[in-house]
Order: sequence, then structure tokens, then C-alpha cells
Amino acid sequence: MNSSYEVTKRVWEDSFAQQIAEQAYNTAPVEAVIRTLSYYLRSRSRGAEGSPLHFLEMGCGAGPNLIWLAQKGSRVSGVDISPTALALARENLKRAGCEDRVVELVEASVIDVPFRDASFDGIIEACVFQHLNRSDRQQAFEQVRRLLKAGGVFVGYMLDAGHSVFRAKQSEQLTEDPGTLILGDGSSKFHPEHVDGVRGEIVGEHTVAVCRGSQA
Repeated sequence: MNSSYEVTKRVWEDSFAQQIAEQAYNTAPVEAVIRTLSYYLRSRSRGAEGSPLHFLEMGCGAGPNLIWLAQKGSRVSGVDISPTALALARENLKRAGCEDRVVELVEASVIDVPFRDASFDGIIEACVFQHLNRSDRQQAFEQVRRLLKAGGVFVGYMLDAGHSVFRAKQSEQLTEDPGTLILGDGSSKFHPEHVDGVRGEIVGEHTVAVCRGSQA
């Protein structure tokens, strides 16, 4: 593992340890993501071979989005850089009675996902890619492109330029990566924070839906 991976891993390990101690981790799926997925699932509940759809979450955290998908009949896999988060996701999926729907939960960075090409009918991410610098963000989207089957769907959720944090600090955005702020003032453990600039990254035979949060 390179030093950047280890630094990022430690940040998220510390974050999830704190969230667990405070019982503050997400237990509900991201509403904008599942609302968008619902439209997709209405017209396509099965894969091309008749088997249940297989979804990947990049940065799955405690797993509430995976639980929602599993309860809708999909098979689910997740990657997260934090082993603590993955253990929590496994526990939550088991508690929800969804463990038979889990294919794999793997420790990995979203910029280097250890699955074969065209493995998934759908991929989701929620407030993960926004923490990546420009180069890593581009690599993450390339992973999405590589991992999706033809006709697959990608749903991402990230901050919007109307978010209060961005409005307050937009004069500080990076000139070389417009939309990105470096929050070095203690307002966030995770930086950079990137808004907008996503649509059009995944093209061709895939459906792309980018949900943007505009509230603090």
C-alpha cells in the first residue's frame, strides 16, 4: 500500500471509530439516491440472464444504501477503505436479514477497485467522490466506466454549488480545479470538498444520474 492510501485509510478509520462511539453513523439510505434508483428498478428488476441485479456501492460505509437495495431483491457488493466501516456494514446487513444478498464487501480505494470489468448492473456513491482530488476523482469515474455492464446505471450524490459551505467559501476554490475547496479551517476532517462538475464523466452505453445536495 502507498502512503497516500494509508493516510486516507487512517482518516476514515478514525472517523468511523468516532461515529460508532457516538452512535452517529448513517443508518438510513440517502433519499436522493434511492429515489433515483427506484425509477430505474421499476423498469428493470432482473439482469440480462434473468438473475437479480448486482449493485456496487463505492464507499459503502455502514451499508444503509446496500440494505435498501438488498431488500428490493438486488445482490449487493461494497468497497470501503475502512475495515471498521466494512465490519459495521456486515453487521447491519446481517441484522437486517440481508446477508444472503451480499456478494462481497472488500477493503479497497474507490480509485482501484478489485473487481472484473463489466461486473455490475449498477454502481452508486454518496458523498465519497467529492472528497477526492481531481486526479483521484477522474480515476474513480474511470473505475465506474470499467465496472459497469452495458446498459448499467450509475447514481452519484455530491454537494451542489448552492450548498452553504460552498457559498461561504467559493472565493477560495482552486483555480486549477474549479468547484473544489480545501477545508483547512477545521470545519471538516476531509478535504478537498468538490461540487458539481460530474455530469458527462460516464458516457456511452450507461445511464448517469447525479444528485446534488444544496443544503448544509
